[in-house]
Amino acid sequence: MLLVQGITSHAGTYNGQAVNIAAALATLETLSEDGIYARALAHGEVLREANVSSANRHGLDACTTGVGTMFSVHLGLAEPPTHYREMEGADEELYEKFRAAMFGTSPSHTHSHMTWALTI
Repeated sequence: MLLVQGITSHAGTYNGQAVNIAAALATLETLSEDGIYARALAHGEVLREANVSSANRHGLDACTTGVGTMFSVHLGLAEPPTHYREMEGADEELYEKFRAAMFGTSPSHTHSHMTWALTI
């Protein structure tokens, strides 16, 4: 019917998503800035160090694994695991409390399938 009237309808994934497209373009523009990746890596290192330092100040062993802003916090481990079996020493109960606090929920509502690592 639309073709008979001389108009067409164009349906698609990104139609009517002007805000999403604007956000994507702004993200790409930001990611194109000089030094953005070096700054992101530096911020990630600061976050990693802050997590470990905070745990250590409270008498807890902790370490992180990962790169830059993609990292996991391992509570109960003083050294980064190099094999999944080394994760058996991690404190899963404490991790669940930490994870819940990060997301503002109770531990029983986090539904974690990977209770040993939180990627930030």
